[in-house]
Amino acid sequence: MREKNEIRDLTTGSVSGKLYRFAMPILCTNLLQAVYNVVDMMIVGRFLGSAGITAVNVGGQVVMVVFVVISAFSNAISVLIGQLIGAGRKKEIPFVVNTALILFLLLAVILTVGIIGCSDLLIRLLNVPAEAVNGTKSYLIIYMCGTCFVYTYNVLYGLLRGIGESTAPMVFAMISSGVNILLDFLFVAVLSLGVSGAALATILSQALSMVLMIRFVAKRVPDYHLARSEFHLDREKRKQLINVGFPQMVQLVLTNISYLFISSLVNSYGLESAAAVGAINKIYTFAVIPGQAMMTAIITMTAQNLPGKNYRRVLQGLGYGCLLAFLISAAVWGICELFPGALLGAFTTEAEVLAIGIPFMRIFICCILIENVMFCMFGLLTGAGYTNITMSCALVSTFVVRYAFSYVLSSMTPLGFHGIAVAYILAPCASLTISGLYTLSGRWKKPRVRV
Repeated sequence: MREKNEIRDLTTGSVSGKLYRFAMPILCTNLLQAVYNVVDMMIVGRFLGSAGITAVNVGGQVVMVVFVVISAFSNAISVLIGQLIGAGRKKEIPFVVNTALILFLLLAVILTVGIIGCSDLLIRLLNVPAEAVNGTKSYLIIYMCGTCFVYTYNVLYGLLRGIGESTAPMVFAMISSGVNILLDFLFVAVLSLGVSGAALATILSQALSMVLMIRFVAKRVPDYHLARSEFHLDREKRKQLINVGFPQMVQLVLTNISYLFISSLVNSYGLESAAAVGAINKIYTFAVIPGQAMMTAIITMTAQNLPGKNYRRVLQGLGYGCLLAFLISAAVWGICELFPGALLGAFTTEAEVLAIGIPFMRIFICCILIENVMFCMFGLLTGAGYTNITMSCALVSTFVVRYAFSYVLSSMTPLGFHGIAVAYILAPCASLTISGLYTLSGRWKKPRVRV
C-alpha cells in the first residue's frame, strides 16, 4: 500500500504501465466480489436446491437495481475528483465527498423503505415461481437493510478511485469476501437459516467493508478529513455530481430493470429454467470483470488527463484497456464453450437444470466478447462527463434490443427459450456502435462538466 498523502498521477509516465497497475487491483476486487457471489450461490444451490437459487437470483436482481444508483454516482465522484486533481485543485475534494455522503445516505434510507414496502408487489410482477416466493421476500428484505452500508462504502470508494488508489479496496474486498463465505456456510449449512442466512451473511460483511473503508479514509487519504465542521452540502458540487451521475444512474437502472423484465420472461419457463439462468448469471459476472475493471481505470485516466488536454494519452489508455479486456474475455469465453457442464455443475446437480442450461450458456456467453470492449468505450465517455451518451446506449440496447428481441425471438421463432440468449448477444452490439461513433467524432475532448 502506498505512503500516506500520495496521489497516483495518471497524467505522466507509461500509459500502459500506470493504467494496468491501477486496474489490476480493481480487477482483483471485482473478482473477489464475484467469487463471493458464486460461492454464495453454490452453497445455496447445494443446500437449498432450485428454489434457493431462484430466490437468491431474483432477490439479488431487485437489490441490484437499487445498488447501481450508488455505482453511478460513485463513478461521478471519481470523475469530479480526477478532474480536480488534473486541474491542481485538490483542496476541493472534501466538498465533493461530503456532499455525496449526505445526499446518498438520505437516498439509501428512502429506497430501503420503498423497496421493502413494495416487496410483495415486485415478487408478483416478476412471476417468481411459487416454490421460491417466501425465500425471495426474505432475501430481499434482509439484504435491503444493508443499503446504507453499501452506499457509504461506494462514496468513499469513488474518492479512492479518483485519487488513483485501488489497492486498499482490494484488501477490504479480500477480508469481507472471506468473512462472507464463512458466514454463508455457518448460517446456511450449519444453522439452517435458509435464504435468510445468505442475505444476513452479506449485510454483515458489507458493514465490515464500510468500517474498514471509513478508517482508511480518515487516516490515510490526502486532503480529506471526516470532520463534522466540514460535513455539509455544497451547491456547486451537488450540481456537478447530478450532471455526471444522474444520466449514468438512469443508464444502470434501466439496464437492470430490463434484466428484471427478462427475468420475468425466463421465470415463465418454469423453475428449472429460472435456476439455470440464475447459475449462468453468476458465471457471467466473472466474464465481464475485465471490461468493468478497465472501464473504471479508464474513467480515472480520462478525468485526470482532460484538464491538461492530454488527448493522445486518453486514447492510448482506451486502446490498452480494450486490448487487455478482450484478451481476457476471449480466454473466459473459450473455457465456457469447452466446459459448460463442469461450470454449471458447480451450482447444481439437477439433470434437468443442466440440460437446459448448457446449450443456453454456449449461446449467451458470446456476448462477453463485445460487452467487455463496450465497457472500455463507456470508460472514456464517462471520464469526460458524457454519461448522457452512455445513457442513450442503455436505452437502445436494453429495451429496443435486449428485451424486445428476447420477447420476439423466444415467443415468435423456433428458437424458443434460446432466443433470450441470442438477444443478449445483439444488445451490446448496439451500444458499442453508438459509443464508438461518438468517440471517433472527438466531441468528448471538451469535458461536459467542468470542475
